[in-house]
Amino acid sequence: MAVKCVVFHQRTGHVEVRVEEDLYTPINISMVVSLGTRTGGEHPRVDQGAAVEIPASTPIPQLVTRPTTTTTRHTAPANDTRPSENNPNTLEMSNEVQTSHWRLVEVGRVVLLNDGPEAGKLAAIVEIIDHKRVLVDGPKSGVTRQSIALSHVTLTPILVSEIPRGGRSGVIAKYWEKAGVDAKWSASAWAQKIASRERRRELTDFDRFKVMVLKKQRRYEVRRSHAKIRKTAA
Repeated sequence: MAVKCVVFHQRTGHVEVRVEEDLYTPINISMVVSLGTRTGGEHPRVDQGAAVEIPASTPIPQLVTRPTTTTTRHTAPANDTRPSENNPNTLEMSNEVQTSHWRLVEVGRVVLLNDGPEAGKLAAIVEIIDHKRVLVDGPKSGVTRQSIALSHVTLTPILVSEIPRGGRSGVIAKYWEKAGVDAKWSASAWAQKIASRERRRELTDFDRFKVMVLKKQRRYEVRRSHAKIRKTAA
């Protein structure tokens, strides 16, 4: 009788299937019969999580127990002053995989243009052309719909997930306003730093002189306050 199982991990030439709870076995991929097919194709699907079947005549290797989470306790030196919940000389380490907060290149990701006549403006990724170029559009920020290299843009943490792949400018403008992209960008420290840099760049000689005088006055007030505090403490 064939054994039905689920693919746990796939590697070159082999797949690891889950036979029982927390029991896995590596087996040659040619010995696995897929119970499903890819959408629009006839090739068997042996991706992670796919249901497969192992014929009864296939010899199954020895099962390997793989707990999902393990915790290792290490004893720290006696002079270690780092606190711990139970024992100050005991540290706990876990091999749990934590999800990262990377900014992914995806449809709806808001990017900042770095080069060209539209540098400094925001746009949204509408389509991914290849691993080096994307199609961007910014109807609300004044960026024309264009193909641009990923090396000429910077990914921002803002994501408009409702933008459809290949959406037109009107649809992008609608979801752009709905997500409040302009308000989020203006409130970010990134945008404020850029605005401050632009203001400094536009200062005249007299404006820079006034900034210098104000900094001197601030330093004088800070030193006078510190002197009063030291005098009171003495």
